Amino acid sequence: MNSVIPFLPLLLGALAAIFLRGWLRNLIMIAAPILGAINLMGMDHGVFWSLEFMGYALEPVKVDKLSLMFGYLFHLASLIAVIYALHVKDTVQHVAGLAYAASAVGAVFAGDLLTLFIFWELLALTSVFLIWARRTDRAYSSGVRYLIIQVLSGVLLLVGLLIFAQVNNSLLFTQIGLQHEGIAQIGAWLIFFGFGIKCAFPFMHNWLTDAYPEATPSGTIFLASFTTKVAVYAFARGFPGEEILVWIGVTMACFPIFFAVIENDLRRVLAYSLINQIGFMIVGIGIGTAIALNGAVAHAFNDVIFKGLLMMTMGAVLHMTGKINGSELGGLYKSMPKTTVLCIVGAASISASRCSAVSYQVDDYGCRGCRRL
Repeated sequence: MNSVIPFLPLLLGALAAIFLRGWLRNLIMIAAPILGAINLMGMDHGVFWSLEFMGYALEPVKVDKLSLMFGYLFHLASLIAVIYALHVKDTVQHVAGLAYAASAVGAVFAGDLLTLFIFWELLALTSVFLIWARRTDRAYSSGVRYLIIQVLSGVLLLVGLLIFAQVNNSLLFTQIGLQHEGIAQIGAWLIFFGFGIKCAFPFMHNWLTDAYPEATPSGTIFLASFTTKVAVYAFARGFPGEEILVWIGVTMACFPIFFAVIENDLRRVLAYSLINQIGFMIVGIGIGTAIALNGAVAHAFNDVIFKGLLMMTMGAVLHMTGKINGSELGGLYKSMPKTTVLCIVGAASISASRCSAVSYQVDDYGCRGCRRL
């Protein structure tokens, strides 16, 4: 079966959304992630596309099990988000959403660090319009801060990859690790922190809790699905088994809950919860065994589905009531019974995910896992 570049169907869908209107645009937007996922089914493992740039071998598209898993996840997430956004008659949101999804897919199939950097920055440039599309002063200010932090992440990645390429004479995106000497160690740590910003590491997380609640209701579904998950993929590819990730992940799993329980804005509560769930994934990557990495990727699938559902329910509440603070809401089960049921399903799912993640650490890794945690 002949295949095309993985991100191309979503990118073409975004371009088509610029010019099309009505039911035809809706049809193209739904078809893009479906056709993209079907395209992935026909792709064989290996280098799909390679070239040479300034003496370095580049692999803009490389396919393996890890990239395919995230590729399927991002197409599923984009389909869910697109369906939720169809009622919105806003070209900016439609185009930015599909272009953002295409950037995420391009990043996880990047076989070299330069290609990864290009899509890394495209993630920032496309996603910020989902914040600005709310067209409020707070959304504009939050979007500017979000873009600055995201570009900073890309700058760290760029400087790190230039140092790493100079030392190793290669730009291929393989396991990087932190066990280097001299200037190579500086490059590895710069890449690590570049990934960490996008992953919302502790003290690097404020961009997420600041910007996501200010996005449009449909834009938040896209935002919750891609940026941090691309960073999770990057850590799984570049830094599996690094013990420092276990401690960072544990911190991420714990500290946001204290902020969430005192927060009034329900979308900001979910933003803190998103950091908490990413923490579980980072712990799995830090453990670094095959089953731990599989668990981290599986949890990424779970998180996109149930966190997307919860963000949708909060978006529905904001759309119907114009309010999102918990203290101003009450009795919605009477006026929004279907939304209430779906919110309960999402809440039960996220509760179960925490329990399963804890038992997974203890049962599958026994004393060794407990000591590392």
